[in-house]
Order: sequence, then C-alpha cells, then structure tokens
Amino acid sequence: MLLQLYLLKRIGIALLIIGFSLQTCVPINQSSSAPRIQKKLVNDDEIYEPNIRTVQLYKSVRRLEDEVQAAVVSINDESPLILEFDELYAEIKDYRAYIIHCNADWTKSDYIHLDFLNGFNEFPIREYEFSINTRTEYVHYLMTLPRVKLSGNYLLVVYRGTNTDDIILSRRFMVYRGLIDINAEIKLSSGVLERRQNHQLDFSIDYSGVKIDNPLEEIKVILKQNQRWDNAITKLKPTMLKESRNIIEYFHWNLENNFKAGNEFRFFDLRIVNATGQNVARIDKTPEDLEAFLVEEKFRNHEAYGQYLDINGKYVINNLETGQTNGDFDADYVTVNFFLRPIEGFNEDIYVFGALTDWKTGEKNKMKFDTTRKLYTTQLFLKQGWYNYIFLIKNSSYDSHYIEGLHFETENQYEILVYYRPLISKGDQLIGYSSIIHNKRNR
Repeated sequence: MLLQLYLLKRIGIALLIIGFSLQTCVPINQSSSAPRIQKKLVNDDEIYEPNIRTVQLYKSVRRLEDEVQAAVVSINDESPLILEFDELYAEIKDYRAYIIHCNADWTKSDYIHLDFLNGFNEFPIREYEFSINTRTEYVHYLMTLPRVKLSGNYLLVVYRGTNTDDIILSRRFMVYRGLIDINAEIKLSSGVLERRQNHQLDFSIDYSGVKIDNPLEEIKVILKQNQRWDNAITKLKPTMLKESRNIIEYFHWNLENNFKAGNEFRFFDLRIVNATGQNVARIDKTPEDLEAFLVEEKFRNHEAYGQYLDINGKYVINNLETGQTNGDFDADYVTVNFFLRPIEGFNEDIYVFGALTDWKTGEKNKMKFDTTRKLYTTQLFLKQGWYNYIFLIKNSSYDSHYIEGLHFETENQYEILVYYRPLISKGDQLIGYSSIIHNKRNR
C-alpha cells in the first residue's frame, strides 16, 4: 500500500509538471544531434558531465533517511532501489538506463541481459520535476530500478536519447540471494600498536544451504567500511575450512581484516539559508547565488575521542524552510567554502572527502593553501541538506587519517559480501550479505 501511494504521488507530480510545461511552451529536447565528447564508461560510481549533480542510489523504505542506506537489496526484497539526480540549467531531456552484470571485481561478467532481466535492457526515466523558487534552476529526475532475477554486482548506466555511448552517470548496486549464514564480530585489532586505532572484522561463513564443491576456490569475500569502495578489502583468504560442518573461518592475525577506525565525521547543516545552521559561520545571498562559509576547522589528531551521532560520511537532501519533506525540487544549490587551520610546518595534499565527493579525491575537492590567511580552503557546489565529511591526506608519508585521528570507539558500518562462482559459470553471484555497526547508537 505504501509503495502504491508513493508511486501515485510521484506520477501525479510528474503529470502536473508535464501539463505546466506544455502550457508554457517549454520544449522537450528528445535528443541532440550536436557532436559530443567521447566518453569512456568506467564500472564505478561516476559522473560524466559537470551539470549532473547530487546523484543518489539507495534502498527506499519510505523514510527521509533512506538516502544514507546502501544500494544493496535481497533478490526477494519488495522495497525498490531508487535513483535520483539533478541536471543544472537544462530543459527536460530524454534519459534512459541500462544495466550490466559484473563480477566481484567489477569486471563485466559473461551474463547477457536475458539471464538477469525479464525483458529489454532499456529503461526510460519518465519521472522528473522542475526546481521551484530556487536561484539555481535544475530538473530533478527519479527512477525506480527494475527487479532482476540473478544475484550479483550490477552497474546502472544512464545515457541521453538513443545513443548508449552518450552516458551521463553510472552507479553500482548489489543484489544478493541469502544462501549462506554469516556470523561476524568487530574486535580489538590483533596488532599491539593498532589495538586502539583499528577495527578488526572476524567472521565465519556457514554454507550448508548451498552445494559448493570447492569452497576455497569458488567463494570470494569483500569487506567494506561505511559503504566505501576505495578502501575495500578484496583479497581476503580464509584461515580455516571445516568441511564436515560446511564452515569457512576468517580469523586473521596479521591485520588482513583490519580497517582504520577513523573518527566521527565532521558535519554542517545547510537545510536552511535564511539563518546559519550548525557549523555554518555565515551565508551570503544575492538574487542569483547563495554562498556559505563554514566555521574554521582544526586538526583533531591529538584530541580525545568525542562521541556524537553522524551518518558515516553520507548526506541527506532537505530544505526546512519550504514545508516540503524531501527537498527534491525546492532545495537550492549553494557554493560551500571549507576552511582548515593547519598545524605548524604541515604542507601536504588535503581533500574534502565523503559521499559529497563520491568517496574520491581530485582537483575539484583538493584544498589550496591561502598564504595570506595561513589556512587551507576549497569550494564545493552542493544542494541544500545535512552533510558529513572528513579531511583526507593523500600522497604523503602521513597516515591518510592524520588530520582526523584514529579511535576504536568510532561508530562505523561494515558490510560483508560473499560471492560464489562455480568452476563452469558466466560470472560471480552474490550469495550472502551482512551489515554490522560497531558501537551502534540510535539516530
């Protein structure tokens, strides 16, 4: 019933907007004959055009905080995956999507679309909304992903018109079939120096529910922290096989199953722009633009652990000033200025890092040192909402978490993905999934 109401709401809004666009003679651009830059698809979360913004793919269970959920569903799950994204300064476009089945390492598998879909591998994106009362104009698109009939890793690819090479974004998601049981526990690290800085993930797999001839060769395991792929553990070997009981154990002693615990994520509140939210120092407004200046941050590496709730590096889109509950089409875009005061003598590459940067580092989120003010600064163009982030170091002799600090008490989410590939098969299938949160607190 909830799903029907949700779809009726979305369809109603889309029909209303279509009617409005026809009355005001807004052209609907079905495709463009203009030549476009050649784009190369990567099997990763990627945006291929600068005007495509705020791409989210998540499991929807009808709550505002759905946006922080992982893009992972059971093959029998009735709750769909939802894709949302904006295109800035644009008219309505004809966007479509197709799906690729991938192996555990995200290389394309040999499965064809008829192996995992019930029909054609082409899905028009028909739900869209124009931004309302925003300084930055955009079109907000929404797509409910189709059901698949095979477990595994998938890549959703969105493209323009009928040209499948004219891609605008790609997003990873996973569908699992629960054929195994996973027992997991987060412990102190077995390393003496790492005991208060790392999280160690010990677990075992009970594969009694599926016939596996050679589990040591046919099963692969991937461990993830806070839904990230950049630091995933991908080549973990079992420590023991108890064949008589159909159990594989992964109890390592040399840090192979360790993640740096990090610290709770920094945050700022941009859900309002007519006043300053938490960790926002000021907001400058003109009829054309919004610019936010966050409070000046400092290094936390020598501070004691401080407990507070975060959303593990994700963000939630919302505008509290309009009466809407989701901010899909009434949240504005804001130029956000970040500031970090370095310790004396520090001179390294620093990045603003989190889901707001797709868990990637690059020139767009690299901080620059202001020699006049003696601090690091950068700008990101973000939609109104609540954001988590950290400052990450890269290409340095320093630990990547040096600025933030490492604390065993830190709350983190961990995912265990178990893949199975028989000796004669077209690709890896995802036969088990488990999510465990260390030091879990109610949000």
